Amino acid sequence: MNGNGLRWVIQVMAAAAGVAAAWSQTVPPLPAPRFPGAATTVAVNRASGMAAVLTGDQLQLFDSVWAPAPRGRIELPGKAPRVLEYCGPNLRYVTHDVQGMAQVFVAITADGRERLAWPNSGLSELFPTEASRLTLDGKGLYGFLPLDPPAREYFGLPGDIPTGAGVAVTFRFAGEKLLARGSAAFAGVVALSPDDMLLTLVGGGLMRYRSPGGVAWKREGSGGAWRIADVDLAGGVVAAIDGEGAVVGTGTESGKPSRAFAAPSPPPGCSTAASCATGGCSCC
Repeated sequence: MNGNGLRWVIQVMAAAAGVAAAWSQTVPPLPAPRFPGAATTVAVNRASGMAAVLTGDQLQLFDSVWAPAPRGRIELPGKAPRVLEYCGPNLRYVTHDVQGMAQVFVAITADGRERLAWPNSGLSELFPTEASRLTLDGKGLYGFLPLDPPAREYFGLPGDIPTGAGVAVTFRFAGEKLLARGSAAFAGVVALSPDDMLLTLVGGGLMRYRSPGGVAWKREGSGGAWRIADVDLAGGVVAAIDGEGAVVGTGTESGKPSRAFAAPSPPPGCSTAASCATGGCSCC
């Protein structure tokens, strides 16, 4: 290597070192691993940045993933508990072998106060279920189920909604308010709050429904049912996988297109790009 080449290498290395030094001053170092082992589960609150770490039967709450020590600790009942979600002021976890029940799901506040446990004798077996999730504001639960005679009777849905239609259901912890909406056009739901739903449509597309108020907006689509992949409330966008495998962005307030790009081509053996993009394919 001649002198000019050597000087170029030295300049590049010096520049890289400078960038690394600047980066190290602006980004805090990653904390050392504190909870090794498969028994540890973690849920991060996207709105606040707080983190819930469950190791053994102790749930520890941190102000952030960088916090050196927890701000609080909660002992959970049962065996082999797992923390599942942390939304708004509430968390959802599952535990086992409690009061003769093999498995129990529980929603609690960040200070350990129980909001709801299910299944229990005071609730229908139809909802909430194992698949029910916290609303994005954490103030209730939501789920999606097919309409059958028991569901029609329990939720009080009218007879003109055909059997087999999709039913989107929410439950508000405060006041124990239940809300159900059914339609043959519904394919799935993500609830922003117990009174505010994003609904995917069988033929393609997306709509937002509020109660009261009804349909806030509706975005038409084609190619088959869409599936919601993520909702970024801070950014005001919902990302969905359309029927052709593209990721489509829609403004949560306007219902207008926000971002759209093609999902990556699936590797050999995968059925569709959409299944690969959402992790629903074993070969990805």
